[in-house]
Amino acid sequence: EYIPDAEAGQTRDGTNVPASWLNLLMNKEHNFSVGDEVFIEQDDNAVYPEYDGNHMIQKIITPFIVEINTPRLGSSEYVGGTISKKSMLKGLIG
Repeated sequence: EYIPDAEAGQTRDGTNVPASWLNLLMNKEHNFSVGDEVFIEQDDNAVYPEYDGNHMIQKIITPFIVEINTPRLGSSEYVGGTISKKSMLKGLIG
């Protein structure tokens, strides 16, 4: 599960987080790398459905937070969901 950052600068470890891009907070340490293609699917209580779909990890902020290539649209309450790494085999299978 992940949580879009509530406000700029709020992280578990005090890291300063800019508000211009969407940051996703995981409930456990992630294994994403910069450049990974991911698919996001939010739970039904999503405020910004624009966040669903294909994205790219553009920055690792902490072991729990990644930044994706999507502008942050605003604040919201906790929104759960899934973020999945796209398979490397996808391009190999017709």
